[in-house]
Amino acid sequence: MLLVMAETLRKQGLYLIGDSAYALRSFLVTPYDNAKPNTKEDNFNFFLSSKRIYVECAFGEIDRRWGILWKALEGELSGHKYTIDSCLRLHNFIVEYRLSKEKTTEEDSYELEELERASNDFYGSNPLETPGVYAEDVLDRVVGRPSCRETMLREQGKELRDRLCKGLQNAGMARPTSGGKSSSAHHDRYNRMVCNEK
Repeated sequence: MLLVMAETLRKQGLYLIGDSAYALRSFLVTPYDNAKPNTKEDNFNFFLSSKRIYVECAFGEIDRRWGILWKALEGELSGHKYTIDSCLRLHNFIVEYRLSKEKTTEEDSYELEELERASNDFYGSNPLETPGVYAEDVLDRVVGRPSCRETMLREQGKELRDRLCKGLQNAGMARPTSGGKSSSAHHDRYNRMVCNEK
């Protein structure tokens, strides 16, 4: 089932973004392992991570909001999709309602400033942060040889990641170095470059 979905994504020029706990595939872009500071691979890892963090924060907010997600869901696996779908729909309703008030309260403004400050502090205190080095180790420990299909998906993933990395380099984009503050112009250029990759 996953491979069917993967092929559909790949044909549409779409892909998923994962951290280094996942194996690189044609439909799943992961960071470079052991990227040296101030290299094109390090730049790629920075921009990949900075896009992935939005999704992780959204899941964190949903998880915090709904206590039912604080432990393993009970019942039949086939029914879990309804529970998760309900949590997501209710979350979206709350967010849209909050936005429809059309005024930013002092508390909302404070939360946004805190989020921005926390993000800047993290990158400032972790200038060499890379998401990890485990994907290669895990792949090397698999019993038996990878199938031809797995090898092909991995090679396609490497080609895609290298193309994206080269696109960042050609666009002159580099990891911000001044106190960990990121430039929205860099992120806008990254988004345009990724959209053009399709």
